[in-house]
Amino acid sequence: IMFVALTYLVQVCVVMPAFVELEQQGAVRDVDRFLDAVKGDLKNLSNTANDWAAWDDSYQYIQDHNQTFTDVNLVDEAFQNTHINLICLFDTERRLVWGQVRDMVTLEQIDVPDLFTTLIASDCPFTSHLDEDDAKQGIVLTSQGPILLASRPSLNTKREGPIHGSVIMGRFLNDDEVAGFAEQTHLDIEIWPVTQADIPVEAYTVLTNWKSTSSIYMETLDSTSLHAYTVLRDVFDQPAILLCVRVPRDVSRQGNVSANMATICGIAGGIFTLLVMWIIIRERIIVPLQAMADHAVRVGKHDDLKARLHLN
Repeated sequence: IMFVALTYLVQVCVVMPAFVELEQQGAVRDVDRFLDAVKGDLKNLSNTANDWAAWDDSYQYIQDHNQTFTDVNLVDEAFQNTHINLICLFDTERRLVWGQVRDMVTLEQIDVPDLFTTLIASDCPFTSHLDEDDAKQGIVLTSQGPILLASRPSLNTKREGPIHGSVIMGRFLNDDEVAGFAEQTHLDIEIWPVTQADIPVEAYTVLTNWKSTSSIYMETLDSTSLHAYTVLRDVFDQPAILLCVRVPRDVSRQGNVSANMATICGIAGGIFTLLVMWIIIRERIIVPLQAMADHAVRVGKHDDLKARLHLN
């Protein structure tokens, strides 16, 4: 009984916590995979912005606002071809030279005045570049949801200055984009802007009790599901998006099976040991002693001192 109890205690206190820790480490890696996917998307967005920014035609357009560039390049299909929602060109005085937000599928124009208000603000990092290699990227919350933005300084095709402004491109982090990230990373993902009114109760509790937006919070719902939460910051270093990665508890389930099997094996091993010990003790000790006792009784009863035991 002590052996089985000790075995069970080891499983509960040592083995199972190790499996749970492995499961949580896997959840952290899953969150990091999503964050890496977002960073990769921002990098691709930045490369697209760079293609437009380091270009003689756009470099000249920011200066003279010629209609030819608008008619040839700033067309509806440009949004669809580059898979973006936002194209903006600003001059060095943070004045908007040209800018539109469109749906990538229907190409209908989307009205997002608060986004442009953010971009022309004096503290916005996207419209100010220190040098020719100063690339800016990040997340901004808008009335239409969070948007990924990338900005590059306007240069000529040889990537030479002086800088004449900024080219900014953006892509909404909407349901379709999140689904794309989920398919890319093979994760069960859900996000909510921190300003969203209908955040689920459990997610809102995590958000209101959040202590550090650089860490990952784990919430175990039941024996089958684990939620890993983290907060993504915007370009102003403020909480912008609450991310939830739902992780099936396959590791702990397998650990629980292993612990139960180990306990069962411990019980079976204990019973087998007791049986073997009982057989050995009976055959090697009890049976010979019983034979000696019976012989002594016979000698005493019949007074036959010549009787022999013949026991090895």
